[in-house]
Amino acid sequence: MPTNVIREVIEADIGGARRHLLHRRVAAAIEALYAHRLPEYYERLAFHYQQSEDWEKALEYLVKAGDKAAAASATQEALAFYDQAFTLCGTLGSPGLDDGD
Repeated sequence: MPTNVIREVIEADIGGARRHLLHRRVAAAIEALYAHRLPEYYERLAFHYQQSEDWEKALEYLVKAGDKAAAASATQEALAFYDQAFTLCGTLGSPGLDDGD
């Protein structure tokens, strides 16, 4: 059975609230387990926080993933992350991020 079919069956069996909670727990576990090398997981964290609808954390990791991609000269990938972050800013009603500088 293809992985996509399995995922669809599981997603159909659990409600949206439960799915959001599971994504939030996965993201928190990644942060805890890999705190010493978190940059390796920015993309995954952005995904799981988006799926959990924790928009502030999703935005934080989308920007970090974009910065990471830009530093690696992966321009298209960086632009894709920044585009998602910009769209999320619109959802949040925020003009952008204040990085504390």
